[in-house]
Amino acid sequence: MAIPVRLVLLLEIKLAITLLFLKTINSMANTLDSMDLKQILSLHLDGLSNRKIGTALGISRNTVNTYIHLFKANDYGLEELLAFDNLKLERLFPSHTTIDNKFWL
Repeated sequence: MAIPVRLVLLLEIKLAITLLFLKTINSMANTLDSMDLKQILSLHLDGLSNRKIGTALGISRNTVNTYIHLFKANDYGLEELLAFDNLKLERLFPSHTTIDNKFWL
């Protein structure tokens, strides 16, 4: 039994709308805030590998790698960064999405 072409088109449109909705929701939800940054710093200072930090926080190890490099490239030590208030940390390291946007293009 063949599926009518009109039904297939409607299902494809519904899928496209659903994916767009999920992209929007995920883009908003998958950002790192200052508390996440402090957790990365703290776990790194405790000696955890970037892979273990990523697993513990539910983010990519490449995201952890990026932030560790950013932390080390600024004018402050890691312990100093950990002591900063949330606002100062957010100003130094603005939040970026943790989603690979290529998936959605």
